[in-house]
Amino acid sequence: MKDTFTNLISKVMSVIRKKEFIIVFFFVVFLMLNWPFLTIADKGNPFHIYFYLFFIVVFVIIMLFLIQYSYSKNADTDSIYQKVDKGDLPI
Repeated sequence: MKDTFTNLISKVMSVIRKKEFIIVFFFVVFLMLNWPFLTIADKGNPFHIYFYLFFIVVFVIIMLFLIQYSYSKNADTDSIYQKVDKGDLPI
């Protein structure tokens, strides 16, 4: 189980480190904040747009944390397990 989690984390971090991922992430967030998608979320209840924007902001914050963490010096899987065991992850 631990090896499966280690492999998953290392694969995710290797994908996040790629320049193409950051470019795609930028365009996805840009499109999500563009006029056509905002009008889709604004139909009906006026609170839908607030929830939509809230989830976009939460998504961006989580992704920026993962991007930063993948570039940090302590991004290897051994240090992840040590931090999880100690409870030192800044989540």
